[in-house]
Amino acid sequence: MPQSTQTATIQSIGRLSDGRWRIILEPDSFGFSIPSAQQLVYQNVATSSVRLDPYVNVANFENSDFNATPANAVETRLGTLYQDIDYSTATITPVNFDALISGSSTKAAIPDSNYSTKRITIPRYEGSKNSADEINVENGVVDRKDAIIVDFEWGGGTYPMIQDAGALKLDKILFVGGNKEAITSTTPESVGFTGSLKQAFPINSIPTITQYTTTSANSAGARVAAYGFSVPLIPFAILPADSTGVKSEFDYWENSMVNPFVGRAINLSNGNTNNPCSFKAIKNSSGVITKDYEITAAGLRNTVSEGIAAGEEWYVTFYTDMPDELQGTLRVYNAGYDTKSSTGAYDYPLRAKGVFKIIAAGTSESEAKLRLENTATLLPTSGNIGGASGNRGMIVWKAVVNNEFIIFNDATMSGVGKGAFITNTPSDVVAADFNSITEKFGGNKT
Repeated sequence: MPQSTQTATIQSIGRLSDGRWRIILEPDSFGFSIPSAQQLVYQNVATSSVRLDPYVNVANFENSDFNATPANAVETRLGTLYQDIDYSTATITPVNFDALISGSSTKAAIPDSNYSTKRITIPRYEGSKNSADEINVENGVVDRKDAIIVDFEWGGGTYPMIQDAGALKLDKILFVGGNKEAITSTTPESVGFTGSLKQAFPINSIPTITQYTTTSANSAGARVAAYGFSVPLIPFAILPADSTGVKSEFDYWENSMVNPFVGRAINLSNGNTNNPCSFKAIKNSSGVITKDYEITAAGLRNTVSEGIAAGEEWYVTFYTDMPDELQGTLRVYNAGYDTKSSTGAYDYPLRAKGVFKIIAAGTSESEAKLRLENTATLLPTSGNIGGASGNRGMIVWKAVVNNEFIIFNDATMSGVGKGAFITNTPSDVVAADFNSITEKFGGNKT
């Protein structure tokens, strides 16, 4: 059979079976035809050995525009520092042991720059360390700068629900870009508002607070304690320490009530649902919070239980030897939560003020208890609340749940008007242009 060599352009190549391939040529790319009695010559080859490496008929191809990888190294260059150890046929003694000892072994295929370039040597070999115990805190190492300003409308105290604390009513968050005109904002009603607040101002952080029109000293040293709620003007119920005949006690919340939790609870009126466990709270003619009529254990339990079921948030605050009229400095009861960390902050800033969230209430006539959040190993398993002088007292209150609020410890915020706060590691634009940004985009209209 006569054979000839022709040139054509390949359109596609597809595998038929092991060793056989269909090659489709571009139409009109060849000037010959194949008679039906003849065929192209092919050769069966193992699939694993097939390599499509078309012939390139271009003069000086290596330096032409058709070469996609000009001057690229096709093999790893050997280094000059370390020798290659060969364990290809040995597990203990290298195959090239003698060459290694004499220093004549082949050099390892590792660039010398792996041992001199800082971006490689610092994380791998040298390491790095902070020059302070904390980061992103006052007098600590700064690893980021925050381009955020939080505008607020006013501040106020949280006494007696939270002693020595205060809250700010927030207006908006300003996100600062690369210059003082590149500003976007979000409000408390927007999705993600509280998340942005928490990220920039975590619990126990100390922001830098600026007042636009007031000069109150009651914002100094404020530490973030909680987000998304504030306190009511008047609590729902109080139980003074010396209320003879009206008392409750610390107790356990047993598995039989809410499986599998076991933790601290308040046993209202020692479990007798018909007995009084507290008093309705009112303000007297002097504006001081005090007690009014008695509330039974069932009454308090039902109010709290129904409120939680409806999405409300309820809290209790404990004071030692709490008086009938709540005024002046009270003695916080915070057993187990009264120790500060090395940074001068409390791990649980609300509990350090004697404040605990109520997360459930008894659901039957025999379950006159209020369950406290995450207190399984702290606070006493027993001890009277009310009943006699020297005992503990408590305030039961419903939170004002609203993303507009942020609560601070160590600052009452009393007398604080409009203003804004930033982190103690602000971006360069925030630091340089704070006034002009808040004047144009915030509430700084002085």
